[in-house]
Amino acid sequence: MRSAAYTTSDATTRNYRKRLPLQSSLENSRNIIFILNGRAKTTFRISLNTKVTTWLTRCFGAVGDMTNQVSEFPTERTFQYQHSLPPLPVPSLEGSLANYLDAVRPFATEEEYQVTAAIVKRFGEGIGKDLHQKLLQRARTRRNWLEEWWLNAAYLELRYPSQLNVNFGGPAPYLEHCWPPTEGVQLQRTSISMWHTLQYWDLLRTERLDPHKAGNVVLDMDQFRMLFCTCKVPGVTKDTIINYFKTGQ
Repeated sequence: MRSAAYTTSDATTRNYRKRLPLQSSLENSRNIIFILNGRAKTTFRISLNTKVTTWLTRCFGAVGDMTNQVSEFPTERTFQYQHSLPPLPVPSLEGSLANYLDAVRPFATEEEYQVTAAIVKRFGEGIGKDLHQKLLQRARTRRNWLEEWWLNAAYLELRYPSQLNVNFGGPAPYLEHCWPPTEGVQLQRTSISMWHTLQYWDLLRTERLDPHKAGNVVLDMDQFRMLFCTCKVPGVTKDTIINYFKTGQ
């Protein structure tokens, strides 16, 4: 999801509650917290609505983004366009080499840049042409010629822990300024986090999260299938991913 600056203003909270039927959800969360704490009344430093709004904002993007993409009776399902998306195009060899030189230039002296430019030119006029043709051939038999390479090289073949090195998202100290950790609030935090995480899982399972778009262009939503019901099984030289996620459609 896109990240954005958060707000906890009363107007934002009122708008959030008006556009998304969370009142019963908040009451359920409140009841869960009370039961887990074993008492009939709990005092919050800031309102529960503000806490939930802030948590959703930090984990799933801006409040406005979330409410704009969720509807009770959606006209478009989350994964509706997956099979009609065009295949990933292969950029031109000339464009790739030009982009490489643009990326190198800020880090090289003039002499180093000229040497690099000469190497890039020889590559483009020689073996680069053959390699580009092989890339085009690969793209003819795959909808995404890059996905397998990227998944293996950037994720599955890494031989160091995923946590912190690869997977570094989720609840973290960035909540402390608005919801300071105090003794005895672990169950409050856990119940709210768990409840809304399951709500998001249900949005995906029932395909009520609107497909993401850039203007009128539909974006690939396939990675959302990997958010839940997915595990990475360790291997000696390469791990494997097992996914059990299914929609309710």
